[in-house]
Amino acid sequence: MITLGVETDASGSQDSIYGAVGVKGVATGPVKDEYQAVIAFINAHGGMAGRKVQALTYETDSTSGTFASQAQAVCANFTQDHQVFAAMVSGNTDQNLLSSCLAQAQTPSLWEFVSAFDQAELNRLAPYVYVPPQLDLSRLGVWIDQLAALGYFDKGAKIGMVRWDDPIQKRASDTVVKPRLAAHGLALTAEYAMGVSETGSEADVISSYSTEANNAILRFRSEGIDHVLSLADPAIGVLFMTPAQSQGYRPRYGLNSLDFTDIAQDNAPSGQLHRAVSVGWAPTRDVEVAQDPGATPMTALCNKIFRAAGLNIPGQTAEDRALGACDALFFLKTALDRAHDLTPAGLRAAVDSLGTSYQSPYTFSTNFGPGRFDGASSVRGVEFDDGCACFRYVTGAIPAP
Repeated sequence: MITLGVETDASGSQDSIYGAVGVKGVATGPVKDEYQAVIAFINAHGGMAGRKVQALTYETDSTSGTFASQAQAVCANFTQDHQVFAAMVSGNTDQNLLSSCLAQAQTPSLWEFVSAFDQAELNRLAPYVYVPPQLDLSRLGVWIDQLAALGYFDKGAKIGMVRWDDPIQKRASDTVVKPRLAAHGLALTAEYAMGVSETGSEADVISSYSTEANNAILRFRSEGIDHVLSLADPAIGVLFMTPAQSQGYRPRYGLNSLDFTDIAQDNAPSGQLHRAVSVGWAPTRDVEVAQDPGATPMTALCNKIFRAAGLNIPGQTAEDRALGACDALFFLKTALDRAHDLTPAGLRAAVDSLGTSYQSPYTFSTNFGPGRFDGASSVRGVEFDDGCACFRYVTGAIPAP
């Protein structure tokens, strides 16, 4: 038997935070039923490495306590109370603390959702952290390159960037974004690092977001910033754009899949997204269902599993999380089925051998090999269409080295 730990947000708690700041279209709830449905399917089709799989669920409440205390509790549950083989993490806790704690206990963890690792951090935690369908921040050079290719940077553009006040995001800014802009003859005029709230309480989140967004807008307006890049949050469509609109500030936005442009589309005031451009690798984040380029066979299989289990996936963000759960499990199965032994080292060696063979239900294509812990291997250009008031893919798949 292979035992997995599944960390998931308690029903409604994350929705409550976003709802409290007025964000529409983020209803998710826990994904424990989706994990169980996929595990039941996998067990009925040979298990993983010929063994049955069971999941132990630990529910965090992102509106109670601190993110650090939640991370410590998850880690203790998965490494001390129950010694799981691997942890499936939804990202509702302190990412840096939880990933480090699990790695110290030599427990692999798979991060499927809004995670922000870079290669340096993945190397530090190796071989214990995987982000199978995502693009780590060290590879966001393709974001800047494709924004340039799509004509996003107008002549004379004054560029600002908003990000979290986090060492990993700072490193991405200094070692990826700024050098790649320089390669195109561009530079950041201003950068605003938003403080990260230590707790998940609604009052703290609202106060932190509101203060930081308004400070960023004030600074950008005063410095004449007319192009805003974001590494910030899936709620940028309301947390930044709504106060920007009230202050008469309408820059041109350069986004990516970390920003959940489908949520921005649902929440941004009219005119804020005019001429916005994005670069995406996650269809359920990038565009609405009507603009989705079509499911891969694995996407179709995951949705078939959910339907057969009688699960209702209420909306696009819920689908994003459900497909992320399905991806984590099938990625682990694909690797363990070819592993020589069921150890973290055996898992790493199997991942190294995957190459481009793993088909994700979540992203367009993947590529794994030695030193590669994130899988997404291609992106597509996205533009906001004023006619439908929606984001559309405007390019085919572009390699993301």
